[in-house]
Amino acid sequence: MKQKTNAVLNVVFAVVILMAGFGRSAAGQDLVLASVDYVDAKFNELSTRISMITSGGVSGGTVDSNTLTRVSNLEIQTGALQNDVDDSTKRIDFMDITMRNLSDGTVYQVVKVDPGVKLLASGTGEVILRSGSARVIGNEHGEGLSDLTTGRELKDGESLEKDHLILIPRGDGRGIITDTVCYIIYKGLYHLQ
Repeated sequence: MKQKTNAVLNVVFAVVILMAGFGRSAAGQDLVLASVDYVDAKFNELSTRISMITSGGVSGGTVDSNTLTRVSNLEIQTGALQNDVDDSTKRIDFMDITMRNLSDGTVYQVVKVDPGVKLLASGTGEVILRSGSARVIGNEHGEGLSDLTTGRELKDGESLEKDHLILIPRGDGRGIITDTVCYIIYKGLYHLQ
């Protein structure tokens, strides 16, 4: 009887962990992990197996080997489901970070850059220098940035003019380096060095 109680408690504990995992991974997320029908089907499957364990396989206070096998299989399946939940949580976290990065790259944002810091584009970017002074960083092929306000190319080391819209065509090492504290308006993905 003690083995039966332990088996039932293990199954209940596994179900609680599984449900807590689903709740934790869905908390604060706008993404759907699984459909309601899928979750209901899995819950019903677990409920059926629990009722089979609690009602079947017991005679005279002992648990037969068939019931122990079913409990063992259920524990293995519950562990696999928990691994799936953990993997899904990791994927959701990755997608959340990716979506935040993508949304940051589609709007203009004000960035304060300290003196001597390089702002390098991770892809195509737009820069408007609002205050301070900064220079162009070209790529290894001598290509610079496009000043869309004047319609000319800015070469490596050339100074940026304030309030000019500058296009960084690729994330191939091009960007700007600041001489003073600068406030810029930037659209796109970047990293600072």
